[in-house]
Amino acid sequence: MEEMDEKIGYLRKEMSEKGLDKILMTSPSNLTYITGMNDLSGFLFISEDSWEILVTKFYRYAFKNVSRAIVFSERKEMMKEVEKRLEEGFVCDRELGLDNLEDTTDILEDMRKVKQHFEIERIKESCRINDEVFSKLLKKFKTGMTEWELVKAIDSGFRKRNCYNSFDTLVHSNNLIPHREPEERNITRGDLVIADMGCRFKNYCSDMTRVLPNDIKGERRKLLEDLLEIQEFALSLIRPDLEVSELCRAVLEKVEDRGYSTENDFLHSLGHGIGVEIHEKPSISTDSDHVLEKGNVFTIEPGLYVENVGGARIEDIILVDSEGYKVLSKSKKRF
Repeated sequence: MEEMDEKIGYLRKEMSEKGLDKILMTSPSNLTYITGMNDLSGFLFISEDSWEILVTKFYRYAFKNVSRAIVFSERKEMMKEVEKRLEEGFVCDRELGLDNLEDTTDILEDMRKVKQHFEIERIKESCRINDEVFSKLLKKFKTGMTEWELVKAIDSGFRKRNCYNSFDTLVHSNNLIPHREPEERNITRGDLVIADMGCRFKNYCSDMTRVLPNDIKGERRKLLEDLLEIQEFALSLIRPDLEVSELCRAVLEKVEDRGYSTENDFLHSLGHGIGVEIHEKPSISTDSDHVLEKGNVFTIEPGLYVENVGGARIEDIILVDSEGYKVLSKSKKRF
């Protein structure tokens, strides 16, 4: 409960600055952030000097020793109490479709953009585990394996280290569709094979993509070398006070300079924020209005997908600090 009280303390400071005195939190990711419990469904009422969480009997023993938890036998009973409390003027973190709820706020999602020290440490540990599993994968990888065999190797590596995936593992060879399901296709020598993988440590996610060493030559080799150069260029620009839109526009210019089409060959955004959710604020795209600040944690993951050549993506998790940035994912990119 000490960590929960600390996070609510951070939130109250933000509430005070924005003139909010009563907030209702219901988003699963916000509840996970504050309580430390994964997949929690409930209603957390926070005011200037108190808080209470309303849950069903499903969580009776999870909150057995929490005096500020109210457990209801039936959901309909809980919802009556929720609607009654909303008459007091609470602002919610998402639309609930209830008559008494007049306004919503992104205050906690915005606050989560700047990670506290303990959050950074958990993300670092998640990245460390991810790197370890990738290192083991390199020893197993050989031509003739299928995409699904590699997925199973990655997933079992997480389980052996007592971790869940942070998303469904992706392994693709010569693929132009960034998030298609893996297939039972056999990998041949020279294929561009990507592994997009991540795990959770104490609810905090990692996310990394690498191209596996596979005797890549010719046009595919050039695509991979260009991609690595583009990612290194993106990293070199990162610093506090940099506008995300400026970063993304500069990278798109670099893509064009290397002879690729940003319309046909660069199919997704440059990156995304990461924390208790695999995708959270800040958005790392050209339409973002965010300015980088110390404590931001996000991915940088340029990808090139060229018809008749193949697709590749390189992704790292980045922490903005007072000196510029740190790369939290440590696995090799060049082989």
